[in-house]
Amino acid sequence: MIVIRIGGTRAAFEAAALPSMPGVYYSDHQATPLDNDQWELVTYVADQSVADQIAAKGLDVAVLQTADQIQATRQKVKAGIGDGGGML
Repeated sequence: MIVIRIGGTRAAFEAAALPSMPGVYYSDHQATPLDNDQWELVTYVADQSVADQIAAKGLDVAVLQTADQIQATRQKVKAGIGDGGGML
């Protein structure tokens, strides 16, 4: 899994039909309206190939966190909880 930022117009989001796309963990209410009919959302997707499919539908896509970065964060959190370090 990776974390991506998706941006585009409302029409582009609707045309992309992201909630029905396999590997996209997103629901319609997660998108945030910006100025000039631009919308964005940050969400998990299964992998880079899913992000590429979204970009091919005319939306802007930026990877915010790779699978390795997500795993490293999980390990830090697990270590913090396991040693009583206070990370929740």
